[in-house]
Amino acid sequence: MSDIIKVLIVDDASLMQKILGKILSEDPEINVVGYAKNGLECLEKIEEYNPDVISLDIDMPLMDGLTTVKHIMIEKPTPTVVVSSMTQTGYVTFEALRLGVIDFIPKPSGSVSLDMEAQKNILKNRIKLSAGIQIKKVKRVWFKNNGTKSKHFLGNSQPDKIVGIGTSLGGPNTIIRIVSSLYSDFDGAILAMQEIDPQILPAFCSYFDEIAPIKVVPSEDSIPLRSGVCYLVSNKCEVEIEENEREGKVLRIRKSLKDPISCMFNSIASHFRENSMGILLTGIGSDGIDGLRAIINAGGMTIAQEEECCVFPNLTQSAIEHGVVQQILPDREIPDVLTKWKNHRT
Repeated sequence: MSDIIKVLIVDDASLMQKILGKILSEDPEINVVGYAKNGLECLEKIEEYNPDVISLDIDMPLMDGLTTVKHIMIEKPTPTVVVSSMTQTGYVTFEALRLGVIDFIPKPSGSVSLDMEAQKNILKNRIKLSAGIQIKKVKRVWFKNNGTKSKHFLGNSQPDKIVGIGTSLGGPNTIIRIVSSLYSDFDGAILAMQEIDPQILPAFCSYFDEIAPIKVVPSEDSIPLRSGVCYLVSNKCEVEIEENEREGKVLRIRKSLKDPISCMFNSIASHFRENSMGILLTGIGSDGIDGLRAIINAGGMTIAQEEECCVFPNLTQSAIEHGVVQQILPDREIPDVLTKWKNHRT
């Protein structure tokens, strides 16, 4: 790939094509090489322009975005960022990330403002980061039947062990794979932080919960921790555990300032000590190092996803180089290790 990132914009609305094209063309490192109105045109233009990244809408005629992603990943794998207004449709957000898109972000909207500028910067940032992924490592998640979802999460059971999972860009696909591979009798708590827009998270969790073997919910401020539940949180937020007289341990959510993964790991180490596990997955940056160190010091366990499985390996590489990872595993082995650790009584 050259220094200039070639982008193909796929959207059935001419106005949105112009808006996205104008935003991306503001960046000297991005070159919009073509436009397509639907998935069929997209597949033709991929052959013509050989883009480095695709900006893809979902709701289009002739061939929609989800069908297009399936064809792209089979015929000519190309980093794809979904830019869609369908942020409240759980099936769409979940399926897009399950199939292997790098990110799913809302379409830019609103007047010229600080908020609009932030949206534009997010779009350009995601396109540029996506150009650097190892696309051959992006895999569609396939589901297996691991039993009917247990009902014990409806009670008041406090977890005796907790697993923190941290990842950034490219990570939701791996979290889907790990959580969906657990068995329905898993009775620990999981706190999973991933790169996802907070607007999308509730719809994503709603559909994920329908097919997952354990309960999946979005993390909310003051929500109580319960056994057999996976709490998903955007890395745009910081999450910590707090003791509450009435509910026991609850989650506290606030806007993230810096190192949200380490903040989460530090909190679970503080409250669960040797009954805490920290798992670091694919991503960019160096967040998580201090938090993994805190888990080790508390007597817990730390795991990093194997580099060969990471679409962005430097998040885990940084932790490994700092000596805060006890086990390095391919993502397919993490669910079994997690289950054995949960069931082990010290």
